Amino acid sequence: MKTKTLVITVLVVLILSFSALSCKLFQRVSQGPTPTSTQNDPISPSGPTVPGIVSPLDSTTTRKKLSAEISARLKKNDFESIESLANSARSSKQRIPGGFWKLYVIYDGLTEPNLEQKSTELEWQEHIGRLEAWKTAMPNSVTAKVATAGAWVYWAVDARGEGFAHTVSEHSWQLFRERSQMASDELAEAKKSDLKCPQWYVVALSVGLVQNWSRTQYDKVFEEGFRLEPTYYHIQREKLTYLFPQWNGKNGEQGAFIKENASRIEGDEGLIMYFLLTSILQSHYRMQLFQKVDVPWEKVKEGYQALERHYKTDRFRKNQYAYMAMFGRDIETASAEMQEIGDDWDPEVWGTRETFENIKKATEDYRSIQSRNQK
Repeated sequence: MKTKTLVITVLVVLILSFSALSCKLFQRVSQGPTPTSTQNDPISPSGPTVPGIVSPLDSTTTRKKLSAEISARLKKNDFESIESLANSARSSKQRIPGGFWKLYVIYDGLTEPNLEQKSTELEWQEHIGRLEAWKTAMPNSVTAKVATAGAWVYWAVDARGEGFAHTVSEHSWQLFRERSQMASDELAEAKKSDLKCPQWYVVALSVGLVQNWSRTQYDKVFEEGFRLEPTYYHIQREKLTYLFPQWNGKNGEQGAFIKENASRIEGDEGLIMYFLLTSILQSHYRMQLFQKVDVPWEKVKEGYQALERHYKTDRFRKNQYAYMAMFGRDIETASAEMQEIGDDWDPEVWGTRETFENIKKATEDYRSIQSRNQK
């Protein structure tokens, strides 16, 4: 009883201290114009199951290290090495610790001039210029075209800014529309390539969000991407963003989508998808994750364990799992994970050191009570 009371007390205290950290693209555009799609359409229909093929693991790098390396290579106009790395990652379907697709991380290093830091207009112009030079040097490169489309999307979002829609100037809206259309045009060119890339669908769905595609149009592109690469979960991430109630979804649709999509993938990869999709929403819903998204914690837990078996985990995933365990009301798992983490906390997950220390103290108290009870 004391242990349960402790957990509840900690949860109440943390309501006052947690700050929401939305995923970057959603955070920047979530106050956009009212979507024009039909709100009462159902979510994507269930389809036949697909084999859950486990990908090979490249344990020689990390997510942030690789994206920074790719960004540096682009600034040196080292197009050939980027092309080679991307082609290898695409064909091998490699992942890196934490379950991240290596291909996606490579594209992440090409999306913005300064990797998640604010960039000037001049830096954006130079960045687009380098991508255009890559396309000129390698006109058949689908990687260059998809990367350019992705950059146009983020530059469009940069023009719009993070404020409410009524605070955005007409000039900014015009830039937003022009740049998102440039992304759409780039995607149309990339689509002509014989080489199909799963990242094409990630960028296309982000364009669909900012251009207010109908549910029918959006689902058609999503299903095509899912059939191409079912476990490239970054595609599903875009659908989760589309299903926020602020956009095209209704309460409960995100949880239903997670269950339905994960169930379409056989074996451990289906379980891994369950964890990955739920974890994507952790940064938005924070401590209310399992109240807002109706998914069973035990299924999420199984997914994490499968991910750990096949792809290992990094600091980010370990911290994320501890956080989710705490608010999935599994304090025993949270306690064990926090003990393993020690002081190696991840700001991406916790937001502030104070939040991390609050949970850490709660799990230490839990272990202390458990120890006394066993005596």
